[in-house]
Amino acid sequence: EQPVIDSERQLSGKLMDEEVMGALERTGYITPQHMLLIDSILTMPSSTVEQEYQRRISAINAVIAFCDVEEGSHWPLTAFQTPRSPVR
Repeated sequence: EQPVIDSERQLSGKLMDEEVMGALERTGYITPQHMLLIDSILTMPSSTVEQEYQRRISAINAVIAFCDVEEGSHWPLTAFQTPRSPVR
């Protein structure tokens, strides 16, 4: 039964189980940026070139958003550094 469920999930483009994602969100252990990163990285490749480009751009933006999340102590930006902006 589980292999069938996993195959159906992969065919629908979702590699991560919705129940698992919901449980992670409810615990508050993972930030929204982390959830976006997991969801965008574990998305199946698209069927057209344009959709694939958009999927990759979305994954890149998710990585950028995740990297901007502060964890622990941080160093302030100097006058010569600017925050990163999403890829368009």
